[in-house]
Amino acid sequence: MCPLGRWMSVAAVALLVAVGANTARAGDDPGEVDKRKRAGKHVEEGDRYKEAGDYDAAAREYEKAYELVPHPELFFNLAQVYRLGKKKEKALEYYERYLAVEPNGRAAPQARKFARQLKKELDKAKAKEQSGSESGSGSSSGSGSGSASGSESGSGGDLTRRVEPSHPGRTLRIAGMATAGAGLVALAVGIKYGLDARRISNDLSDYDQMWTQAALDRQAVGKRAEKRMFIGTGLGAAFIAGGAVLYYLGHSARAHAEESEQGVAAAPLVSGDTFGIALGGHF
Repeated sequence: MCPLGRWMSVAAVALLVAVGANTARAGDDPGEVDKRKRAGKHVEEGDRYKEAGDYDAAAREYEKAYELVPHPELFFNLAQVYRLGKKKEKALEYYERYLAVEPNGRAAPQARKFARQLKKELDKAKAKEQSGSESGSGSSSGSGSGSASGSESGSGGDLTRRVEPSHPGRTLRIAGMATAGAGLVALAVGIKYGLDARRISNDLSDYDQMWTQAALDRQAVGKRAEKRMFIGTGLGAAFIAGGAVLYYLGHSARAHAEESEQGVAAAPLVSGDTFGIALGGHF
């Protein structure tokens, strides 16, 4: 079983013909069969580009597939890659187009969730832009326009760029490991003082002579070593426990972020003599 949050590819083929596949196939339009095959190849290419992080190329492949076989599930796939590619307006457009034709579709809950999120983000950005334009001068507006143009040009120029993945909870996990490491050091120091205290105690237990100042000083050293043992082991245990808690919280944050991507992405799939729907998701 793969770890939680790892993406898995799940294919579910819905046959268009209940029985007599070969007989039904004989009546198919050869042109339609060819379109389905080509659409399936475009979907496969789009999936590969998506996994590689080239969302612009993935969108182009899904669009080509839709031109051949206009399946509504491709709207959801397009919305997904546009959202991952930070093209929020395009993503929202395709989520809404999917919901318009598939309001009760398999991916409808996820589509509504992402659409609401994108609307909030776009409304917030629009309000901020309007606030800035009202308080800014004409020169600042020109500068902003130039910046937007440059950004648009840059986004369309490099079609093979990879989008760096985010790492939710990474800081907490690192802090947890560092804290646990410090706890191990403190525990080792405490154990070392404990061994020193035990050695001094054993030496003094066999001491049968008059107590000199040197012997009393050594006894005091043993007591200090014993005290430091308790402090070191106590702090070490506390740090290790705290580090474990921090690491768990970081892991939970990552799992929660990955679960927000949970859903079903479907697209036409052509293989041999069958035509169906390919579903993608993570568990």
